Amino acid sequence: MTGARSGGLEGHVREQLARKRLLLMTHAVVGYPSLDASWAMLEAMDAAGVDLVELQLPFSEPIADGPAFVRANQAAIQAGTSWHAYFDLMARAAKRFRFSLLFMGYYNSVFQMGAEGFCARLGAAGAKGFIVADLPPEEARALNATARAKDLDPILLMTPTNSLARLAEIGRQASGFVYCVARKGVTGRKTDLSISCGPRPISRQYRSIRRLSAAADSGGLPSGQFQASA
Repeated sequence: MTGARSGGLEGHVREQLARKRLLLMTHAVVGYPSLDASWAMLEAMDAAGVDLVELQLPFSEPIADGPAFVRANQAAIQAGTSWHAYFDLMARAAKRFRFSLLFMGYYNSVFQMGAEGFCARLGAAGAKGFIVADLPPEEARALNATARAKDLDPILLMTPTNSLARLAEIGRQASGFVYCVARKGVTGRKTDLSISCGPRPISRQYRSIRRLSAAADSGGLPSGQFQASA
C-alpha cells in the first residue's frame, strides 16, 4: 500500500512550501526540564515562526538519540512525565499554536497503547502524524494502515546506509513527508549533508526516490550548508 495523500500533512506541507522555500521543524522532549518549560519552549517556537514541531514522548531507551537527548528523556521520566501529561500538553498546543504537531517516540510506547489506542490518542490531541524511530517499514504496515484511516501520516525515515532498493520501498510506503536522516549513528551536533549513498547529496537522492517533501535532520549544522543542500 502506498501512502500518498493529497490532503493531510502532505497537503499542508505543500501549501506552506508554496509560500516559502524552506520550512523549519523543531523538536522538544516533553517534560524536560519540566512541563512548564516545555510550554515556554513552544511559545518561543511559535513566536519564531516554526512550521512543524516534533514532540518527543520520553522513553527509557531512546536508541536513535545521542547523549544529550538520552539525558533529557531520563530527566523527563524522573520528573514524572506520563502519557496523560504528554497528550494533554499536545492537545493544548494544537489549540493554541499555529505550527503542526508530530509525535516522536519509540515503538515500545506505541505497542503498550496498541495501534488503535495510540492513533486515537494522537487524533484527539490534534497531531498530524508520527515518527517512530525504531519501527522498520516491514513491521509497520498494520500501524500505518490504522493511522491513515484516522487521517494521520506515518513519517518514514531514509538513511545514508539504505540501499537504493530499500529507499524505493520506503518511498512507496511514505506519506506526509520523508525524514532524511543526515548522519550515520545517533543524533548529535556534527552533520555533513554532502554525504551520500551514491553520486549525489543524500537529501537530493532521497527526493529522487519519492517526490514527497524531504525533512533533513540538520544536527545544528551551519545555515549556509543546510540551504545549499535544500
